[in-house]
Amino acid sequence: MTWIQRHSSLVLFCSALAFAFMLAELVLRLMGIGFGNSPMESHPRLHHLHPTNYSYVVHDPAGEYGGHRVYLDHEGCRVSDPETEVSRLAASRKLAFLGDSFTEGNELAWKDSFIGLIEKANPTIRVRNFGVSSYSPMQYLAQTRKELVDYKPTDVVLQLYSNDFDSDWDYLAKANSQNLDELHSINGDGKKMMIALLRHSYLARLIRKI
Repeated sequence: MTWIQRHSSLVLFCSALAFAFMLAELVLRLMGIGFGNSPMESHPRLHHLHPTNYSYVVHDPAGEYGGHRVYLDHEGCRVSDPETEVSRLAASRKLAFLGDSFTEGNELAWKDSFIGLIEKANPTIRVRNFGVSSYSPMQYLAQTRKELVDYKPTDVVLQLYSNDFDSDWDYLAKANSQNLDELHSINGDGKKMMIALLRHSYLARLIRKI
């Protein structure tokens, strides 16, 4: 008698459990129910950044906001919803917005965020939301030397608050140089692969929400 035959009940239970998990994952994906709240991953140059090519339904544990979907592109930047009508007019200006969670605006749907409102009211202006929660002037400096150089904006809007400087000393300790003229990266201490994998599971995201 094989091990499987001796433990047929256990094998049947595990198989049924695995099937139930796969079915639940499939149903949640078909329904588009993938919750999240400003997910972050370690980054070797910007310390932390959103997952790339990712979307989620916003869930606030305090229940103050949520229910709308946030979309992140191949660079981890928040972008407009796919159903948003995109202007086909030639861009007269390109605006880059740097900032933290206020700029990111995850508490609101894209169309209601201030960057979304600017985009809607100005069809000849292209916008790029580089905002990420918990960013400080150190990250803005690193972004200026890479993201802004690549994007080539005509205008840059940088939103700063007095408490944005509080984390600078911690970030500076992880930077490639203490000399601001040479600073271009802030080590994010490595990506946690298991968390990154679970983040792409709609079932795991639902369990975390519950």
